[in-house]
Amino acid sequence: MQFQKIDFSKVRVNKIQKKQAMVLGGLFCLLLLTGYLNFKFNSNTSTVVNNKKADSTVSSQLPEHNQAVSASSGSFFSDFRIDRERIREKELASIESVINDENTNQQVLAQAQEQKMKVSSAMEKEITLEGLLKAKGFSDAVVTIRENSVNVVVEEAEIDEKKAAQILEIVQRETGEDSSNIKVLPKG
Repeated sequence: MQFQKIDFSKVRVNKIQKKQAMVLGGLFCLLLLTGYLNFKFNSNTSTVVNNKKADSTVSSQLPEHNQAVSASSGSFFSDFRIDRERIREKELASIESVINDENTNQQVLAQAQEQKMKVSSAMEKEITLEGLLKAKGFSDAVVTIRENSVNVVVEEAEIDEKKAAQILEIVQRETGEDSSNIKVLPKG
């Protein structure tokens, strides 16, 4: 009977690579979820904005609906922030697990650290922008920042050109994004 020699270093490397692949897969899934939520959020609000003119006569005849929207508006902003925080916490925890894994190779470690810096920077800019918009007289606002995409929702029934330009100027100054990558939406 012959015994086959097992190289345990290869087994360990395979386990490490599988773990890294699982963590990166988890990060990818979180990124997809964030993208889906961003798409769903944008498509719902843009439909409301596009249909607003057509529905203005109908909605003016339904004051109960307008009051319900105004009453729930405050919870929209707080609920949105809570959901955004929850998603970011999961995203950062996944990144941290890659960073803290002593078996992570240098290339993956560098990518994870870079991703963490991007997420942290986006979080800081979102909070700053929300504060600046409140300081400019908007009662509330939420901002989401992703690569080549900034979404701003302000608590306004309508946004005229002057307000839109004011918001756009603040967002461009703080993020450096091109105006074509910035969406400003009212939460009326």
